[in-house]
Amino acid sequence: MLFTAAYPEGRSAQVKAVLSNKGILSGAKPVSMVDARSKLLKSLNKDSYVLAMEDVWIKAFTDVDLDRIYSVYSLPPFPDQSGDAEKKLEGLDVVWVNYQWPKPVPAMSTQPFLRYRLHIEPFLEKALARGWTKEDVKGYGTIYRNPKY
Repeated sequence: MLFTAAYPEGRSAQVKAVLSNKGILSGAKPVSMVDARSKLLKSLNKDSYVLAMEDVWIKAFTDVDLDRIYSVYSLPPFPDQSGDAEKKLEGLDVVWVNYQWPKPVPAMSTQPFLRYRLHIEPFLEKALARGWTKEDVKGYGTIYRNPKY
């Protein structure tokens, strides 16, 4: 689980932190799951449908049904002509967007930024227009919620 969670400064910085015996789960800036945990946990319940980069963290530390937790990597890193990505997003109750996700960064194969730009960003713009709420969370980023949730 150590190297499956998104690390704000990238994978190589995470490895360096481990090798130099620095804490990597608390106090990280700008993203700290420990510092933000209370608001993050309050945004979910066992029936939530949630999408986040921190899907492994959600699986480990919440009682959300595992089949209702989606990773950003469940969306394609290219435009989806089939409509499957949009259909998946329409079924969500909660989307967590950490500070780092919307920032364009090079990635060899996983391309989380492309997934954000192609699918999540347009979805959230429409969702906010339909009444979804947006909550900024210090130490994490933003929680978007469906008002029906």
